[in-house]
Amino acid sequence: MAEEQQSTHFLDYWRVLRSRKEILIAIALLIVIAGVLITLFVMPKVYMASTRIAVEESQPDLDVFTAQRYQGMQYFVYLKTQFEIIQSDKILYDVISNLDLERRFAEAYGYTGREDILRRTLERVRNCVSVQQYRDTNLIEIRTYISRPEDEANELCAQVANEIAEVFRRQRGDVQRGRVEKALAVLYREQLTQEAKVKELEAQASKFKREALILGNVDALDSIGNIEHLSIRMLLVKKTEKLTDATAAEVRNEAVRELANEKLLAATEFIYGDTPLVRLRTERNGYQAELQEMLQTLGSRNPQVLSLQKKISELDRQLERGLSGFRTGLDLDARTARAQVDAIDDEIKRVRAETVNQATTSRAEYRNLERILDRERRVAEVLKLRWIEEKIELAIPRTTVEVIDRAVAPPITAPSSPSLMLNLIVSVFLGLGCGVGVAFFMEYVDTTIKTVEDIERFIGTRVVGIIPQRVLPLMEEGPESPHAEAYRVLRTNLKFAARDIECKTLCVTSGSVGEGKSLTTANLAYVSAVLGDRVLIVDSDLRRPRQDKIFGISNKIGLANVLLGEMDLSDVIRPTEVGNLSIVTSGRIPQSAQGILDNSRTRELIETVRDDFDLVILDSPPLMGVSDASVLVSEADGTLLVIQYHKYPRSVSTRAKGMIDNVGGNLLGVALNNINIARDSYYYYYYHTYYSAYNNPDAIDAEAVNT
Repeated sequence: MAEEQQSTHFLDYWRVLRSRKEILIAIALLIVIAGVLITLFVMPKVYMASTRIAVEESQPDLDVFTAQRYQGMQYFVYLKTQFEIIQSDKILYDVISNLDLERRFAEAYGYTGREDILRRTLERVRNCVSVQQYRDTNLIEIRTYISRPEDEANELCAQVANEIAEVFRRQRGDVQRGRVEKALAVLYREQLTQEAKVKELEAQASKFKREALILGNVDALDSIGNIEHLSIRMLLVKKTEKLTDATAAEVRNEAVRELANEKLLAATEFIYGDTPLVRLRTERNGYQAELQEMLQTLGSRNPQVLSLQKKISELDRQLERGLSGFRTGLDLDARTARAQVDAIDDEIKRVRAETVNQATTSRAEYRNLERILDRERRVAEVLKLRWIEEKIELAIPRTTVEVIDRAVAPPITAPSSPSLMLNLIVSVFLGLGCGVGVAFFMEYVDTTIKTVEDIERFIGTRVVGIIPQRVLPLMEEGPESPHAEAYRVLRTNLKFAARDIECKTLCVTSGSVGEGKSLTTANLAYVSAVLGDRVLIVDSDLRRPRQDKIFGISNKIGLANVLLGEMDLSDVIRPTEVGNLSIVTSGRIPQSAQGILDNSRTRELIETVRDDFDLVILDSPPLMGVSDASVLVSEADGTLLVIQYHKYPRSVSTRAKGMIDNVGGNLLGVALNNINIARDSYYYYYYHTYYSAYNNPDAIDAEAVNT
């Protein structure tokens, strides 16, 4: 019979859960209990403390010589940088040293080895520190989570949080001060160099003046002039200016060659103000900052990211071309200025060759020297003034890091984790999930017969009876027992199944032992006898007889005595307390007489009792492993296969059905036995709706009236 494809309904899943509810509940309770025990006795108590700090860019608290700078995208980058510095090893090393965390963690966690202690302590401190930034503010929160040492973990987490903030604040101040002091040292050296240069020029001027006084009164030279003298003086003045320009241009050109592009752009901004290059640089920096923000949320292959990268590349090329042209222009300016100086020198040489007045020439040179000296003095004054300004600004306090909220040690009785309520909720959901998973897994690996559809699908035969669980012999329960109707339905269905044949001998068998065939035989015979049939039970299971125990009859004589020729069949047929019901027990069979049940004896036995009874029920041994069952099946008019619900793999029942077919037996149907009606909703509705209504005629009449 081809396997029938059926869609799975939600109620099928509910049936699985209901049938496996004990396992589901047990696993869920086990996991919940385990979660509670682990939370209370296994998981370490973790304490949390936090401190908040405000981070400002390094500026004096009081602006003396410079105005407050605008804080834009550059400050955002600065704040992100400080965010990473707080978590750096440099900060954590100082915290470990200041709080003696090496020793305290080594004792708490059992670390050994100097290098191993420091490394593992650093890793643990790094893992227990969490830093987060408040959006659109300059506030940073430092959180610490510590579980050991257990007796001081709550205080230690507050100490670590406060110490991180303090070390960061101190290091930020030291770093800024160190940078300014280094810059001041360089500025001071340049100032001394410039002052030495001024002194040297002053010495040259004094020497020149003394030599000029030997020739005559220098002041008198002002009145001794002619056209040549005035020309030389003008040329010298022009040469001085051009030489200054040439020197400045060469120095500027030389400095520009050594500067990287970024530094050159920065210098261009301060020297020339707002230029196309500066605007290009500002635009590029804005795109780069926007690109960094995009990369935090978008992938590197995102179209917006690629488009922005393309714009930045184009701006970089424009800046490169602009800087190249800028350098070329500076080089041309330097060459031009030097060429102008050379031209002036040539002109001075020509004029000097024409003039005969050496005093005029000396005066011009002296004036030129005075101008150079005056310029160098101004440079020295600027350097000294700048050095004094920076010294004053350095002395003014700078608040780069301010502690807003200091960490407070939480109570020893209030750890941040584990949370019993949270873990309990997680355990409940995890337990239910695992229970459901195990239930469906067990259902998946369970190949036993569970539904009527399983019998029809895998065995390929009809179901003629559904027997509930915990059924007792009906002789004890009585004909009004709720279970009696199941056997009355079984009897009726068997009659319909055998309507085309005269079925006076019925063989009741099963695939393997313990499936309830003997009790099914007794109760089926009971309801048939109560309904007026003359019924004979023949206990043919010579190895495991059960009918004598069910009916409370001695088993000293029975079928075995007939088969051994010791007694006639009429001598072993005994009446029971139930009217119309007789029984032939199995009798005691010696070990040497196994296999005495064969086809001829069975056929003779059946022929002997066929006309005396309306129904002869043979309680057969199981089909698997016993040859007697095949003999009985082949000789009986019909066979009832009893299959116990959730007992054996369906392969056992399938093979039993095949054995019945192989010996030529007439399988009337299957009785599905020992069903847990209360647990399986599939049968609960069937049993309680049908049987209860059947046993309550008033309910049936009322339902008919209502409809």
